[in-house]
Amino acid sequence: MAALWAAFVLSTLVAVFSLTLTLALARRVRVLVTQVNRFLPVSEGDGLPDPGTPLPEFTVKSSDGTVISRQSFAGPQRLFIFLTTGCSSCTDQIPVIQQLRLPEQPVVVVIGDEQQRFAMAAQLADAAQVVQEEDEGPLATALELREFPAVLVLGEAVVTAATHSVKSALAKLATPVGV
Repeated sequence: MAALWAAFVLSTLVAVFSLTLTLALARRVRVLVTQVNRFLPVSEGDGLPDPGTPLPEFTVKSSDGTVISRQSFAGPQRLFIFLTTGCSSCTDQIPVIQQLRLPEQPVVVVIGDEQQRFAMAAQLADAAQVVQEEDEGPLATALELREFPAVLVLGEAVVTAATHSVKSALAKLATPVGV
């Protein structure tokens, strides 16, 4: 009987030691992952093109009939904003866009249900060149956008910065501007 108790105590001690070792190892791995993540590039989020991505060839008409193409973004810097109807974060961007005072109006692509697109486009008509697009339209698809709002800072028809906020994009413009 004493041998049985000795085996029980020994196996319990081995199990506790193994558990302690496993927890210590897990904590050390967590610390190492945190240290490694500090050196990885920080992304604004998935669903946005990377800086350096060239704008694909396209030609569309804005709500006021202006033809907008890749060449419309050939200048030093311009905002290209994608909003979807029914997206609260997108709706939050509208007042910011309405207050923008930029050398060139931003181009805003409104995506979604036709009736809601018209309403959102009407709110933005004085502040931006507005293009309306159905869900999974050609512009958003060509740029592989998966999350909205998407705000691209373009220079010479190349993405220089991408974010989910107009205010964040303004901070990334080469020339400071007011809101």
